[in-house]
Amino acid sequence: MASSHVKYLNGASIYFQGDYITPLGNVKVNTELAKELIDSNKLFSFDNEADANEHSLEVQLPFLQYHMKTDFKVVPIIIGTQSKKDCEAIAEILKPYFYNDKN
Repeated sequence: MASSHVKYLNGASIYFQGDYITPLGNVKVNTELAKELIDSNKLFSFDNEADANEHSLEVQLPFLQYHMKTDFKVVPIIIGTQSKKDCEAIAEILKPYFYNDKN
């Protein structure tokens, strides 16, 4: 997740149109989950303009690659709103994906 520096959105944009390429190799996008989130939640969409000119997410990927040292998939989410209500709703939607028995 990263914040948008270039475009306001009602909610967030989720990229699902391919993998990311970094100096450390490819980072796979979990396109299935990305599409599922977009299709089932009005706060999520894909906004090509928001993703094409944004870099806040991409700069995080080499750090993840370096520290995780294994293949992993991401669901790239660009938050484009500053609405507290929308951000809380986005957090609730994503909460099941972050929960584990140790929390």
